[in-house]
Parts: sequence; C-alpha cells; structure tokens
Amino acid sequence: MVTLSKIQRTTQEFIKEGKLHEYSDEVTAIIKKIDVEGCGISCHYRADEASSHSFAPGNTYIRIAMLGKNHPLHIIWDILHEYGHFLSGLPDTNGPDLKRELLAWDFACKELELYPRLKSFTANFDAYKEDCLIGYRKFDKPVRK
Repeated sequence: MVTLSKIQRTTQEFIKEGKLHEYSDEVTAIIKKIDVEGCGISCHYRADEASSHSFAPGNTYIRIAMLGKNHPLHIIWDILHEYGHFLSGLPDTNGPDLKRELLAWDFACKELELYPRLKSFTANFDAYKEDCLIGYRKFDKPVRK
C-alpha cells in the first residue's frame, strides 16, 4: 500500500473536486511550489466563504473555496491570487485594500507566465480578476502615497 503525503492528498483533492484533471501537472507544480515556500494550502466547501489567506509567524495558510466557481480554471486563478498575497508579504493595513489586492493579482499574473498551458487562458484569468476586484473598487479608500 502506498501512503501519500499530506500535500499529495491535497493536490489530488484539488484535481478531483475541482475537475482539474486536464491541468493536473500545473496544479501539482503550483501546490508543490507553495508547499516548498512554507505556506500551507487546502480546499474548503463552505458556500458562504471566499478563498482566503492568513498570516501568522510560521503558519501562513491559503484556503481555496471550491464551491460557486463558473469554470474549473477559476480555482487555479484563486490559488495563484492567494499565493500572490503570500508573496507580497504581511499587510500594512487592516481590512480590504485595493492596492494590496492589485499587488496579489500582479504576483498571480507573474506566476501564470511560468505555465504555458495556463498562459493560453490569459483572457479568462483577466476577466476573473476584474470580476473579483469589483467589490474592492466599489469600496476602495483613497490610496495613500
């Protein structure tokens, strides 16, 4: 009997539950990269919660919402975006901040460039990003200089 590591089980869950079989190599590489960087990741199935990240010394974690996605790729875009928050470091404000969201999406876009098969869906990525940013733009505080 083969025993899978936690990260292998998590990767399989993303692929199976997200219907991401076609992109299994990319999902595996992205999740492995996140794990190697020292960030945890998991799926969640609560309809009332969006994808999120949490920062704590030695315990940075990404939780990806698996419900309510219009396209399987949206799960990958969420993973890249939440990983972008990890890459951008600790927030310097409390609460939602358009500047921080844009920075996380910039990091996500740079990560997307590393995966040629995913890069071919840049229009889908950009549309999803803009949809996600609507609420932040609506309630944005003026950006501090």
